[in-house]
Amino acid sequence: MSLTPQPSPAQPAPPRAKGRPRSATADQAILDAARAALAELGWGGLTMGDVAVRAGVAKTTLYRRWPSKNELVIDAIASLFDQLEMVDRGSLQADMEGVVTQFADLLARPESQAGLLALFAEGTRDTELRRRIREHI
Repeated sequence: MSLTPQPSPAQPAPPRAKGRPRSATADQAILDAARAALAELGWGGLTMGDVAVRAGVAKTTLYRRWPSKNELVIDAIASLFDQLEMVDRGSLQADMEGVVTQFADLLARPESQAGLLALFAEGTRDTELRRRIREHI
């Protein structure tokens, strides 16, 4: 017997949130713009307004998705790691070499370097940011 309540087939689906659905294209433009701005301006120069302009969205669009610069930068850097692909190359050694090569290429990108360095430096001063970095990156 399951203690978890199971939805009955007769129950209606939960109502959809009001408003327009989020745009994956806008999300990607914002994350790309955040990484570019971080690489160019550094942590101290990065502003939500600059990211909004670079991404071609309103600042309110940013703040609906990310309540702070910390959250935005963490997601922008963490999303880079989504690009890593685990491809079956026929052996464990070849699989591991493939992932390590991808990871090295990722870390060689200026936006990766700037973003990680900025996050880790800022994380030394902000314990909450450090916790979020550990959770997401």
